[in-house]
Amino acid sequence: MRHILLLATLTFALTGCSTKAPLGHPEEPYATDSPPKAGQYLALSTGYGLSQKAFLHAATDSRIVYAGETHDNPAAHRVQLDLLRTLQQRFPGEISLGMEMFTRGQQPILEAWIQGPMTEKAFLRQSQWDSTWGFDWRLYRDLLLFAKEHRIPVIGLNAERDLVRALGRTPAQTLDEKTRQRLPQMDFNDPYHKALSEATFAGHSGGRARMDGFLRVQTLWDETMAESIARYLDSPDGQDKRMLVIAGARHVSYGIGIPRRVHRRLPASFTLVGIEEVRLPKGQEETKGMQIEPVDLPMRPFDYIAWVDYEQLEPRGVKLGVMIEPKTLRITGLKEGRPAANAGMQKDDILLAIDDEKLQEFFDLKYVLNQRKAGEKATVKIRRGESTLELEVTFMPPAPLPKGHP
Repeated sequence: MRHILLLATLTFALTGCSTKAPLGHPEEPYATDSPPKAGQYLALSTGYGLSQKAFLHAATDSRIVYAGETHDNPAAHRVQLDLLRTLQQRFPGEISLGMEMFTRGQQPILEAWIQGPMTEKAFLRQSQWDSTWGFDWRLYRDLLLFAKEHRIPVIGLNAERDLVRALGRTPAQTLDEKTRQRLPQMDFNDPYHKALSEATFAGHSGGRARMDGFLRVQTLWDETMAESIARYLDSPDGQDKRMLVIAGARHVSYGIGIPRRVHRRLPASFTLVGIEEVRLPKGQEETKGMQIEPVDLPMRPFDYIAWVDYEQLEPRGVKLGVMIEPKTLRITGLKEGRPAANAGMQKDDILLAIDDEKLQEFFDLKYVLNQRKAGEKATVKIRRGESTLELEVTFMPPAPLPKGHP
């Protein structure tokens, strides 16, 4: 006991009386001397820059690699693909890909995509990509094609939308029993997660009730994705595998969103990779940043940062210049000077096919038009009254039209 008291006295003498401010900053203990440039890689723990090869090797050492993203930046997804390729080269047959973009209920579709002959069109139709995730498919296409080529299991991590809506409207304790049973184990008491969520919410409008709902939804997303990761990696199929997790940067930064919640369930090694924009296009700084209030947290946001430019995808596909009744593909209106009107289409015509592609539902029409380019010609088959006609269309660059109208 005497030794313990002596040790405590010495510890107090050495540390307790110090009034000096902490040395450095916990988020960046080794500050860099020059502003970052796209294509550079940084180890935040040491402040050293890395080559791409060194970055990819160091970042993929852990069992779980979290790669935060800006959803609509193609440059971010190229870094994720580089990480996935590196993992496949280093640990062939031992990796998996966890994706925020899919829910647990979509797992059978993901397995059919990886293991079977499912076409890209069928995958987009069955996963309802445009309505469930909504970001341009081209952003994630290469990742999912690579996973399919190498039979890398893709795991849908996220919560179902109806559950998100329910918890966003009302606290968990007021939900019916059946709905509560679908919830993962939820921890609302992480002060850092709360601070980060409140800073994020500052870019939205709403009062205290909406803030509380926002925090519940953020927690549900993070806990569900954490549970999905831990459940898979602890299962017979996943117990010998590593995982690359791709999710929005706010879900993985500082390790307090998904990573800490995974670690509570499955204490595995992990690495945090931030994919940060050096600069944004002029005029988009506020909208991309969502006017998020700055918040200082006592830890590094990431282990490694890959610096990229913010890029924008070129507009895809073409438009016919028509208003469509989605269930029947009946034309309800035309825009003068656009391809359909120029080809002689009329109101109440029903679209049947474009070249060899039959049109049975609105998805078919959107998919075909997304594959075409301005200047191309096509034969559009229509039904007009009792007659079937074929009209030649020359596609033009898209003109602004109401969202959802081809």
